[in-house]
Amino acid sequence: MKNIALVILSVVIQSFAMGQAMEPVTWSTEYHTLEDGNVEILFKAVMDDGWHLYSQHLESDEGPVATTFTIDASDNYQFEGQPTEEEVTIAYDPNFEMNIAMFEDSTVFKQIMMSEQKAYTVKGNISFMACNDEQCVFPPEYVFEIKITK
Repeated sequence: MKNIALVILSVVIQSFAMGQAMEPVTWSTEYHTLEDGNVEILFKAVMDDGWHLYSQHLESDEGPVATTFTIDASDNYQFEGQPTEEEVTIAYDPNFEMNIAMFEDSTVFKQIMMSEQKAYTVKGNISFMACNDEQCVFPPEYVFEIKITK
């Protein structure tokens, strides 16, 4: 009877732990107005110790999922190209047994926005995969809403 209770307790604890979404990446946003009147949005990612985030530009679909930005279209602004990223580290990832473009510790992605408006809101989301040397997770998408005022 005691063993059955321990098994049930173990299953309940594991179910609870698995139900909790791991979020090893913390995102934040900020922006600044450039000299030409355009706005540069900064998407900052800080990874927990031992975790990494992958580039938007991966050489193969056979490895991890690339970081992807989706910015909602609007008549109030246009975005210039795709978000840029800081220099990546090419490193061996034991989860995929290959060298992969990734970011460790922290990184910043940048997006230029063009608008004649003095105030507007930019909305969208970032989907990504985060891994450490033992596991990978798909944390919830980072949903952003940035109120721009020039």
